[in-house]
Amino acid sequence: MLSDDRARTAKRTVESAFADASYPGDELLASPRSRDARWELRDLFGRFARVPCTQVPPAVIEYHYDSLPFLSPLAYKCFLPAYITYAIDHAHDSASNVPSFLTYNLILPTDLEGSPELFRDHKEPLSREQSRAVLLFLEAMREVVDLRGDAEEAIEAYWKQLRPAQ
Repeated sequence: MLSDDRARTAKRTVESAFADASYPGDELLASPRSRDARWELRDLFGRFARVPCTQVPPAVIEYHYDSLPFLSPLAYKCFLPAYITYAIDHAHDSASNVPSFLTYNLILPTDLEGSPELFRDHKEPLSREQSRAVLLFLEAMREVVDLRGDAEEAIEAYWKQLRPAQ
């Protein structure tokens, strides 16, 4: 169970780390990898166009719980904090797909079905402070989302280097 204290700490850290994230512009919403499927994603891009990074309506996040990978790296960086905050707020809502999908989206794929290149494309623009905020979120979500062994190993493999020195 995600404690209120841990949830508040994670949300404050994410808010602070992503304070400088800005809307990338309508023309930079789509990932270069998803531009070929642009007609299929018209609804997604229409709902995110000109939306301030932290003000994505909850219904849009819930409906597009699996759409972050289709965004460009800059759009991903912009909207990730809204998704993280929503996932924390709905961590115990069994009707929401956002907490588990987002958690797994932030984990380096270890199987052949995952896309390590897409993962890296989205994570490279994150600053060290932003990456640490993501790690804090993932560590908090371990209390809620049922992570299998591969997921635990993937978190350790990618994010562990971001832990502050003891």
